Amino acid sequence: MIPSVDDHAQSLAQSIAGKIDGFFYRCLNDKDFTMVHLSSGFKPLLGYDPEWFISTRQSFSNLTHPDDIGRVDAAVSAGLSERRNWRISYRLRDKSGNYRPVFETGGGYISPETGQLAYLDGVILDAQQEAAQGATGSSRTQVAREIGVATGEILKTLKTLRLLALNARLEAVRAGEHGLGFSIVAREMVDLAAPSETSARAIERLI
Repeated sequence: MIPSVDDHAQSLAQSIAGKIDGFFYRCLNDKDFTMVHLSSGFKPLLGYDPEWFISTRQSFSNLTHPDDIGRVDAAVSAGLSERRNWRISYRLRDKSGNYRPVFETGGGYISPETGQLAYLDGVILDAQQEAAQGATGSSRTQVAREIGVATGEILKTLKTLRLLALNARLEAVRAGEHGLGFSIVAREMVDLAAPSETSARAIERLI
């Protein structure tokens, strides 16, 4: 069985997440920064199970070091008001109670349907790991480059999907009443591509 484009995009996204010392997130713009998505790197970095953290609506703000909360809130507020990404270093408490230095870059996600802010999306990297390896800004540049390449592959796949959908529509017109199946396939392919492209563009914008 040939994997669907959505499966392909999902596997690529998982591959990207597995190549960074950190995790992707999507959260609500509330006082707790309530998470709705956390990539697999959340547990290796902080020790918490991502599904448990989301399903029990744990407060992400409570993980932030008390001395850093004001700076984080200010950075996010400024980024949202100025319609730009924020970049900030701060500390997060892991499951053992220790605070780990992290670097975050994030931005607001505007819903194409409503034109309103729907979520906050971002990447949080392990700054402690970089320091231990004597890393400089070049390591972050390399991570961003690798993410960019993989994201580009997702977008190429989605472009192919749209071309296939267009061909299916043409076949549907050519086949008349017998082309209903082509028409349904075309619509499903477009519906499949839309959310995957939105996610890929969000990652591309963040890096």
